[in-house]
Amino acid sequence: MLSELLDLRYRKILKTITRLHRAPIELLTEEESKMCQNFVSFAETYMQFAENLKQGEQTTITVTTSQTIHPAQQTLQTTKAEFKPPAHVTHKRLTLRFTKSIPAIMGADMKSYGPFTAEDVAALPTLNAQILIKQGLAVLIETS
Repeated sequence: MLSELLDLRYRKILKTITRLHRAPIELLTEEESKMCQNFVSFAETYMQFAENLKQGEQTTITVTTSQTIHPAQQTLQTTKAEFKPPAHVTHKRLTLRFTKSIPAIMGADMKSYGPFTAEDVAALPTLNAQILIKQGLAVLIETS
């Protein structure tokens, strides 16, 4: 679930940067805002490159960095550079019958489900359904 949450946040940050042409610093953690500085510069440079290419112009690209990388941070950034978010995840659902009452839960698809009482029936993302079944809070209902 943490991986999916981080992936969702990553995609939202990229979408916001692409739309606003700036990092939404007021919405980011300190670490995220530092990482976004170079991406904003990249996005602006790339858009200019693409526009020049469409106009039939050749562009020389020069790269500058805005800060010195501390050796401890270099490992983190190398790891981040290799990170590729998974393609859009579709959450398969399973139908459950609840055997006990439970409060509302956050699904693997980041949607809220519940609260549920004993004998309620609902379709939840597979990951959440498997956990609830394992904990004895619900049973699987087979659908055709």
